[in-house]
Amino acid sequence: MRAWVSLDTGGPTKLEMVELPKPEPQPHEVLIRVRSAGLNRVDLLQSLGKYTLPPNLSPILGIEVSGIVEVCGEHVHDLVPGDRVMGLCSAGGYAEYVTLPASHALKIPGNLGFELAAAIPEAAATLGLNLFEQADIQAHESILIHGGSGGIGTFGIQLCRALGHKVYATAGSEEKVERLKSLGAVAFNYKDPDVYNKLMEASQGMDVILDVAGGKTTSENLKLLKTDGRLQQIGYLQGKQSEIDWDVIMQKGLTIRGSRLRFASCTVKDRIFIGIHQKVIPLLEKQKIVPILNQVFSFGLGHEALKELALGQHFGKIVLSFDR
Repeated sequence: MRAWVSLDTGGPTKLEMVELPKPEPQPHEVLIRVRSAGLNRVDLLQSLGKYTLPPNLSPILGIEVSGIVEVCGEHVHDLVPGDRVMGLCSAGGYAEYVTLPASHALKIPGNLGFELAAAIPEAAATLGLNLFEQADIQAHESILIHGGSGGIGTFGIQLCRALGHKVYATAGSEEKVERLKSLGAVAFNYKDPDVYNKLMEASQGMDVILDVAGGKTTSENLKLLKTDGRLQQIGYLQGKQSEIDWDVIMQKGLTIRGSRLRFASCTVKDRIFIGIHQKVIPLLEKQKIVPILNQVFSFGLGHEALKELALGQHFGKIVLSFDR
């Protein structure tokens, strides 16, 4: 089978397409013939040698796919060959075939094609882990999503709005801010020097903040949080080091929590996917959430797709497709 691997730390320009054996599913796994694969920042970081992988992972990039079940392991009972599925894998998504635990695959709602479906698993699972598994967000609570124009942000705004939350978001251009508003978020440009005052004035404080930035953003996030607020850190694009005021944390009883979905145990991921099946799939079926695609690249242009991701100008998801 054909697959994209990163054998160098030179980034997207150093990706190589290679021929590898088709993987074989373990008893609790399914083999999927991939039709589309979603691109994520971890893929870019891996290609640059800036991401520490879990041990014994495939060198093939890609953590989310959509496709058709080809073979089921002997202990798989909820899926059968021919099922259209979308799922999360630890690695191996940029390939013609991939194996993943059957419990981490979901049947694609009939109204969605493979390209849209490939934009769902990582965003839905990241939100499930951070908002429901860890932050335990309640129906009346508000949320701020930094970097709202990416795949997680655009999906998260729609999901949280559909579940009744007041949603705030930031993005890096006025055009993106307007598009976030059209999704239902109260949105601001994070390049505005007065953005945190504007967020506080608009919200009177946040219950939960989902942050991809880190760096100097952390101290401002802590000021924005209400009593018993939770900061969920999913990245540090503005730097690994942050200054924090422990008095603010202690006085308001705040929680700061980092999460790495890729390193979560199978048990945790199983719970997350049960939650996606219960909370997210019905909203997709009713079109309360519509994944937003920025661009679709043919599978043979994997290096070009990753270069586009690196530019950081996209709104929504970038995916690879075998149907283009």
